[in-house]
Parts: sequence; structure tokens; C-alpha cells
Amino acid sequence: MNIYLLERPAGQPLYDVLNGVIAASEQQARELVASPATGECGDEGPDVWLGPARCSLLGVAGGGAQPGIVLRDYNAG
Repeated sequence: MNIYLLERPAGQPLYDVLNGVIAASEQQARELVASPATGECGDEGPDVWLGPARCSLLGVAGGGAQPGIVLRDYNAG
């Protein structure tokens, strides 16, 4: 498992700014954030996280890590 950071693209309204995710792949990280089942995609909808959001690999998660969102930052303004 890896740790990914997904960030909103520049110039987009900053509702949900970024998400830290433990996942097996970049695609799985994007899908976890965008999934209506997890309710994490927010008001911007899933397409932002599946396409234009920047996704960076931060490192390897420790042993026994399970896929999921571990960090979320947003702008409530």
C-alpha cells in the first residue's frame, strides 16, 4: 500500500482542497476519494478527483495499512 496526496487543480473553487489516501494504486486513490459510497467527493462531484486533480505518491504505508482516506482538508469559506 502507498500513501497518495490528491489536490484540487489551480483555479478551481477550493471546497475540498486535498485528500491523503492509502491505496494500492493512483487509480484506487482517485476512486476512493470520488466514490459516492464513501461520501468523500464533496460538493464538487467525483469528476474533479478522477481527472484534473493532481495526485502525488508520498511514500509507502506501514505494514497492515488498509485502503482509505486518512487526511482531508477543506475550505468552508
